[in-house]
Amino acid sequence: MDRNTLVQQVQLSILERYDVLLDCSKIDDSTLSKLSKRLPKANGQHTTFASWCDHVLGDIRPRPAVARFAPPVPGQTQIAKLRLGLRERLSRREKDLTTQVRQLQKQVDALHEERSAARITATPTVDFERERWVQDWQYFYAMPRGRLLRLLDEVQDIEGPHREYQGEPNSTYRRDIAAMVQDLLAQLVQMGFGVDVTLVTHEKLGTPSQTIPYFQTSDLQDYSTTRLSFNVEKMPTDILHNPPSPISGKSTCHVALYCRYPEVATDEDIEHLGAFLHRLFAALAKSANYVPRGGLRENLMLGLMLSFSAPGIDPRGSSYGSGLCAEATWEGSQRQGERPSVEVSPGEVFRLFTKALTHSS
Repeated sequence: MDRNTLVQQVQLSILERYDVLLDCSKIDDSTLSKLSKRLPKANGQHTTFASWCDHVLGDIRPRPAVARFAPPVPGQTQIAKLRLGLRERLSRREKDLTTQVRQLQKQVDALHEERSAARITATPTVDFERERWVQDWQYFYAMPRGRLLRLLDEVQDIEGPHREYQGEPNSTYRRDIAAMVQDLLAQLVQMGFGVDVTLVTHEKLGTPSQTIPYFQTSDLQDYSTTRLSFNVEKMPTDILHNPPSPISGKSTCHVALYCRYPEVATDEDIEHLGAFLHRLFAALAKSANYVPRGGLRENLMLGLMLSFSAPGIDPRGSSYGSGLCAEATWEGSQRQGERPSVEVSPGEVFRLFTKALTHSS
């Protein structure tokens, strides 16, 4: 502890104990260290400033200055005259506040009694958990739309030799799609899901298969129920950050979504979510180097359409309202107890999209 801090500590301790504000800046370090550990008790025998200083501070000269609106303190001054009266004022203030609190508590009790006696019209209860889910669901699908539209504008598939200009390389699109997918997976974790995405690399001459995590919820062991899972083949391994070497350039991507307690998402919500995620991961796979871009553009477009046709989403804007798209229900073949099928045909995606538009007009 430096000297300035020690001086301040001793001054505050003396103020709290004796109600006297001294200037301890000129007291030597050994005395300060001693006073910081223990202050002696002052009794009625030490009624003058001189005797009080000798008792509390020891035989130090000159005696420290005292905060007061008067000339320097003579030694024969009564110590009671030097006290600031802080303790008394704080005590009175505490009593006043206690009285005010008791009065306010009486007023609150009286209001409670009046409310209990009055006839209160019942108000409909609000399912705040569902409302929070509605907002998260709306944001989840609205978040990637701008990126998907930009990618659709930028992705080109020009015919001709590779030496001719083909627009941006696939690796540029792959980085953009990977960043978008990472953001969406992080949003799912915020919504209460457990996410596990791993890559299983393909065996290559001299290189064994490896299982490498791509995105995992930290407390995945706490999630017990699998809501959906799917695989995407021929995923470029370079979507990993700092992949080990040597490693195969292609892998199988395993995606699984879990929950640890019954969430408010319906089976229809989960089935549509699976189809949407599958299209985005498929677009990521189709962004591999030297792969024609028709499949990439198809998956980006179908993913964009699925972002507008999700259950309850109003295609005309970002609002989420009860009853919107209510009849644009999922017509998949899921049976009771089965996991949803995520490989939805382009025709089914387009049907959902147009039906959502029809019911929103």
